[in-house]
Amino acid sequence: MDLGPPTKKAILEGNRESWRYESEVGGLAGGECTLSVLFLDDKVTQAKLSANDLSWVSFPLGSCTKIIQTLR
Repeated sequence: MDLGPPTKKAILEGNRESWRYESEVGGLAGGECTLSVLFLDDKVTQAKLSANDLSWVSFPLGSCTKIIQTLR
């Protein structure tokens, strides 16, 4: 996977696994981004991208730019 190893990884009940990727962006348009991916039997069942942009200068999901570019 292009994102590398997850920041956090958890084994859940019923052959499910949760991977979490976190990144922080500094500067004027800083913030933090989280990508959560749920697996069932090694297949992705859900993915959620959320951003906490700290500045009104930042465009929506601005703190997720690095993760979004990696996923393309």
